[in-house]
Amino acid sequence: MRFDPGSRAAYSTDASNYRQVPIGVVMPRNPDAAVAALAVCRQYDVPVLSRGGGTSLAGQCCNAGVVIDWSKYCTRVTSVDTDAGIAVVEPGIKLDQLNDELDSSGWMVGHRHAYPWTFHTGEKGGRDRRPPRHAELR
Repeated sequence: MRFDPGSRAAYSTDASNYRQVPIGVVMPRNPDAAVAALAVCRQYDVPVLSRGGGTSLAGQCCNAGVVIDWSKYCTRVTSVDTDAGIAVVEPGIKLDQLNDELDSSGWMVGHRHAYPWTFHTGEKGGRDRRPPRHAELR
């Protein structure tokens, strides 16, 4: 967890003009660590924001709460079931990284994002207000 002014300033903005300084930043080393951080935030009624690469263009990953940055450690593909068309991934995986791992199976995760080398599945949670549990393969 980071609560120093420099870290908070770095996470106060995204690719937009919006700026909100968060309470702090959590970089979980695994999903269980994120669950523990969420439990503390829930206990103290603190807002939480999921963040990936910070490429949102309308301030979606800026908030005066606790920012969970998935992009440093939670970047694995957990499983792929090509028959069912489901990939289970950690929220910090980059779209390009996921599609590279799926390439040999002939699958890809759409849409074609403008910046697939920086777009993380954790960002989807910031935009949709619900972190994805799995990605549908298309």
